Amino acid sequence: MQFLKITQDNFLKAIDLRPKRSQYRFMRRDVVLYSIGRAYTATRDGEAIPLVIEDNGKLVGAIRLRNYGRGVGFAAFFIDRKHQGKGYAKRALQYLVEYVETHFPVAGEIELCVLPDNTAARRLFESAGYHTTGVVNPDGTLDMEVSLD
Repeated sequence: MQFLKITQDNFLKAIDLRPKRSQYRFMRRDVVLYSIGRAYTATRDGEAIPLVIEDNGKLVGAIRLRNYGRGVGFAAFFIDRKHQGKGYAKRALQYLVEYVETHFPVAGEIELCVLPDNTAARRLFESAGYHTTGVVNPDGTLDMEVSLD
Protein backbone atom coordinates (compact mmCIF):
# COMPACT_ATOMS: atom_id res chain seq x y z
CA MET A 1 0.00 0.00 0.00
CA GLN A 2 1.13 3.53 -0.70
CA PHE A 3 -0.16 7.09 -0.95
CA LEU A 4 0.37 8.73 -4.32
CA LYS A 5 0.22 12.28 -5.55
CA ILE A 6 -2.37 12.80 -8.22
CA THR A 7 -0.80 13.11 -11.65
CA GLN A 8 -1.90 13.21 -15.26
CA ASP A 9 -1.43 9.43 -15.34
CA ASN A 10 -3.85 8.65 -12.49
CA PHE A 11 -6.20 11.65 -12.55
CA LEU A 12 -9.09 10.02 -14.44
CA LYS A 13 -9.00 6.97 -12.16
CA ALA A 14 -8.78 9.25 -9.11
CA ILE A 15 -11.92 11.22 -9.98
CA ASP A 16 -13.85 7.97 -10.35
CA LEU A 17 -13.23 7.13 -6.67
CA ARG A 18 -16.22 7.65 -4.40
CA PRO A 19 -17.61 6.40 -1.11
CA LYS A 20 -20.94 4.60 -0.93
CA ARG A 21 -23.92 6.89 -1.44
CA SER A 22 -25.05 6.19 2.14
CA GLN A 23 -21.77 7.75 3.33
CA TYR A 24 -22.31 11.07 1.55
CA ARG A 25 -23.91 12.57 4.64
CA PHE A 26 -20.53 12.19 6.36
CA MET A 27 -18.45 13.36 3.39
CA ARG A 28 -19.98 14.91 0.33
CA ARG A 29 -18.91 13.82 -3.14
CA ASP A 30 -18.06 17.43 -4.09
CA VAL A 31 -15.54 17.56 -1.23
CA VAL A 32 -13.86 14.45 -2.61
CA LEU A 33 -13.74 15.82 -6.16
CA TYR A 34 -12.46 19.17 -4.88
CA SER A 35 -9.63 17.44 -3.01
CA ILE A 36 -8.66 15.40 -6.03
CA GLY A 37 -8.85 18.41 -8.34
CA ARG A 38 -6.70 20.51 -6.00
CA ALA A 39 -4.07 17.80 -5.99
CA TYR A 40 -3.91 17.87 -9.75
CA THR A 41 -3.49 21.65 -9.88
CA ALA A 42 -0.20 22.55 -8.17
CA THR A 43 -1.04 22.66 -4.50
CA ARG A 44 1.10 25.26 -2.71
CA ASP A 45 3.20 24.56 0.37
CA GLY A 46 1.24 24.73 3.61
CA GLU A 47 -2.03 23.74 2.00
CA ALA A 48 -3.81 20.44 2.14
CA ILE A 49 -2.10 17.53 0.44
CA PRO A 50 -4.67 15.33 -1.34
CA LEU A 51 -3.45 11.83 -2.13
CA VAL A 52 -4.88 8.63 -3.54
CA ILE A 53 -4.46 5.30 -1.80
CA GLU A 54 -2.97 2.64 -4.05
CA ASP A 55 -2.67 -1.08 -3.38
CA ASN A 56 -1.13 -3.56 -5.81
CA GLY A 57 -1.58 -1.25 -8.79
CA LYS A 58 -5.19 -0.23 -8.13
CA LEU A 59 -6.55 2.95 -6.62
CA VAL A 60 -8.70 2.02 -3.61
CA GLY A 61 -9.34 5.35 -1.87
CA ALA A 62 -8.25 8.87 -1.05
CA ILE A 63 -6.99 10.93 1.88
CA ARG A 64 -6.17 14.61 2.40
CA LEU A 65 -3.36 15.56 4.78
CA ARG A 66 -2.37 18.87 6.34
CA ASN A 67 0.82 19.49 8.30
CA TYR A 68 0.16 21.48 11.48
CA GLY A 69 3.79 21.50 12.65
CA ARG A 70 3.26 19.55 15.87
CA GLY A 71 1.09 17.06 14.04
CA VAL A 72 -0.58 16.05 10.84
CA GLY A 73 -4.33 16.16 10.36
CA PHE A 74 -6.31 14.23 7.84
CA ALA A 75 -9.73 14.55 6.25
CA ALA A 76 -11.63 13.37 3.17
CA PHE A 77 -10.46 9.84 3.99
CA PHE A 78 -12.48 7.15 2.30
CA ILE A 79 -12.23 3.82 0.58
CA ASP A 80 -13.90 3.51 -2.80
CA ARG A 81 -17.32 1.89 -2.71
CA LYS A 82 -16.05 -1.13 -4.73
CA HIS A 83 -13.26 -1.83 -2.24
CA GLN A 84 -14.99 -1.37 1.11
CA GLY A 85 -15.13 -4.24 3.56
CA LYS A 86 -11.78 -5.68 2.45
CA GLY A 87 -9.57 -4.20 5.18
CA TYR A 88 -8.17 -1.33 3.12
CA ALA A 89 -9.26 1.39 5.57
CA LYS A 90 -7.49 -0.19 8.53
CA ARG A 91 -4.39 -0.90 6.45
CA ALA A 92 -4.38 2.70 5.17
CA LEU A 93 -4.56 4.01 8.75
CA GLN A 94 -1.63 1.78 9.72
CA TYR A 95 0.34 2.94 6.68
CA LEU A 96 -0.54 6.56 7.51
CA VAL A 97 1.62 6.35 10.64
CA GLU A 98 4.61 5.17 8.59
CA TYR A 99 3.93 7.83 5.94
CA VAL A 100 3.74 10.65 8.48
CA GLU A 101 6.87 9.49 10.32
CA THR A 102 8.75 9.47 7.00
CA HIS A 103 7.41 12.69 5.43
CA PHE A 104 6.77 14.76 8.58
CA PRO A 105 9.43 13.56 11.06
CA VAL A 106 8.75 16.28 13.66
CA ALA A 107 5.05 15.45 13.91
CA GLY A 108 4.09 14.00 17.28
CA GLU A 109 0.50 13.11 16.50
CA ILE A 110 -2.05 12.47 13.79
CA GLU A 111 -5.40 14.24 14.21
CA LEU A 112 -8.83 14.01 12.64
CA CYS A 113 -12.40 15.22 13.14
CA VAL A 114 -15.38 12.89 12.99
CA LEU A 115 -19.11 13.38 13.26
CA PRO A 116 -20.42 11.86 16.51
CA ASP A 117 -23.04 9.77 14.70
CA ASN A 118 -20.53 8.27 12.27
CA THR A 119 -20.17 5.23 14.50
CA ALA A 120 -18.56 3.02 11.86
CA ALA A 121 -15.75 5.55 11.33
CA ARG A 122 -15.30 6.11 15.06
CA ARG A 123 -14.98 2.34 15.65
CA LEU A 124 -12.48 2.09 12.80
CA PHE A 125 -10.36 4.95 14.19
CA GLU A 126 -10.51 3.55 17.73
CA SER A 127 -9.42 0.12 16.46
CA ALA A 128 -6.40 1.85 14.88
CA GLY A 129 -5.43 3.46 18.21
CA TYR A 130 -7.12 6.86 17.94
CA HIS A 131 -8.88 8.30 20.98
CA THR A 132 -11.24 11.23 21.43
CA THR A 133 -9.65 14.31 22.93
CA GLY A 134 -12.83 15.69 24.48
CA VAL A 135 -12.85 18.64 22.09
CA VAL A 136 -16.13 19.29 20.28
CA ASN A 137 -15.67 21.72 17.40
CA PRO A 138 -18.15 24.49 16.48
CA ASP A 139 -19.39 22.33 13.58
CA GLY A 140 -20.22 19.53 16.04
CA THR A 141 -17.36 17.21 15.05
CA LEU A 142 -15.23 15.45 17.64
CA ASP A 143 -11.44 15.62 17.64
CA MET A 144 -9.58 12.30 17.67
CA GLU A 145 -5.83 11.69 17.66
CA VAL A 146 -3.13 9.09 17.92
CA SER A 147 0.29 9.82 19.38
CA LEU A 148 3.42 9.03 17.38
CA ASP A 149 5.74 9.20 20.39
